[in-house]
Amino acid sequence: MNSAKAWVSAGKSFGIKSFGIASCGIAVMAKASAPGRTKTRLVPPLTSQEAAAFNTAFLQDISANMLAAGKVWHIQPYMAYGPPGPDSVAFFRDALPGEVGLLEAWWPDFGDCLYGAIDQLLARKRRDPRSILGPARA
Repeated sequence: MNSAKAWVSAGKSFGIKSFGIASCGIAVMAKASAPGRTKTRLVPPLTSQEAAAFNTAFLQDISANMLAAGKVWHIQPYMAYGPPGPDSVAFFRDALPGEVGLLEAWWPDFGDCLYGAIDQLLARKRRDPRSILGPARA
């Protein structure tokens, strides 16, 4: 049994509330789709437009999976996105369901991007401790 299966088994056995977690925020690091900027290692055999479409399909699929998981567990999905700016926001708002939150996370170093996304999630938790990133007290 891999660690993911063990965690799911533990969660089913004890119940997520047993761990003091009321809800959880999950952020996926994401880049707004644009030909020549996303999934470039797939060109060739794909064209730049096909690679960008593949990236969009991936983001839509992972969003649908997080929203489906949110029907069973208390999960709030987010996309920690880049590059910054209104074009990226418009892309994500057009391509993804409105329930998926957006966190701007674009720095030169990927580690800083991860840190920035976590920092934003924690800031949201401080504003509403029941909404994301357990453990939270009900």
